[in-house]
Amino acid sequence: MKNQTLILLMVAGVCGVLAMLGVRQYLSKQNQKEEVPTVQVLVAASPIKQGDPLNELNTQFVTVDEKTCPKGVVTSLEQIEERALKVPRGPGDWIMIDQLTEKGATGISAVIPNGMRVTTIPVDATTHHSGMLRPGNRIDLLLTYRDRDPITGQQSQKIVPLLQYIEVFAVDDKVYGITSGGENSQARNISLLVTPEQMMRLTLAKKKGDISTVLRSSEDMDEINIAEMTEESLEGRDSGAINTSSTLDIEEGLAMGGFALPGPESIMGQLQSEFTMSSQPADTASAKEEEADHFWTMAIYEGGGVRVEKVNLKDDTPIDTASRQSSAKAEKLSPATVPEMGLDDLDLDLGGSGGIEEAASGLLDLLN
Repeated sequence: MKNQTLILLMVAGVCGVLAMLGVRQYLSKQNQKEEVPTVQVLVAASPIKQGDPLNELNTQFVTVDEKTCPKGVVTSLEQIEERALKVPRGPGDWIMIDQLTEKGATGISAVIPNGMRVTTIPVDATTHHSGMLRPGNRIDLLLTYRDRDPITGQQSQKIVPLLQYIEVFAVDDKVYGITSGGENSQARNISLLVTPEQMMRLTLAKKKGDISTVLRSSEDMDEINIAEMTEESLEGRDSGAINTSSTLDIEEGLAMGGFALPGPESIMGQLQSEFTMSSQPADTASAKEEEADHFWTMAIYEGGGVRVEKVNLKDDTPIDTASRQSSAKAEKLSPATVPEMGLDDLDLDLGGSGGIEEAASGLLDLLN
């Protein structure tokens, strides 16, 4: 009996040891972390503008999983030495090799695309569209100059399209993608991004005549099909053409984006209401004046007596007026007695139409 108990205890001890070793091995596997390959990459430590040189002050290294690291990311400071960014970067953005300028290229020249040039033209409040022109806008350039007819020798104004769909690189010192927007109503110059050939055409045009700018939509890439226009073109040709395009055409698109433009009905209704309120007293007075009756008063001399008749100009029916007899027995008037009778004695209404003429006619009758 004792041998059986001893054997059972030994078996239990062996099983316990095996169980303990199995649990320990399992726990060690759970706690053991897999080693993940990492890499040091360069990111922006603060906002970096186009053309700003890169250094240890505006960049920093962070450790990331090698599997999540894209190709072409900067991994050493030697790669950014004497280089700048072609595009702006924000804090935490990765610095890519293809975003770097050539070695030694910094500042504004670093953001000019290869094969392009930046040229500047003077502007005023009209040519730069009352301050609405911004870097990045697209414009057309028109040239106006005096041209001489080779046959008649007469000079006339001519306008031709000079350049089309040109990007505004800068307005004064505000550069597209670099300087934040602001007031530019006092801008004196605009810089344009052009090809070398366009630069030469523009330089020559500055000497030949006046250059004007026309703001256009960045989505409108259609070319101007008119080669030129002269003063004779203003005399009736296409003068009756109707332009149906309007900024209201984009109302549907704005509504889809959560914006709404006021309808023309609401605006016109408000204006009509204000106009009606301001003009109502004058209209009422005019209506009352039209409704008022106008009378014509006549003084009729009959056998030494005076009879007054009033006639409504809107109604031919005479108004009965009591006859006024100067006396029960008519007395013959003499020239000596005529001056004693004045206009007040005739009881005339001189305020009506033709009152003075009526009074004069009555006096002539009395004198006769």
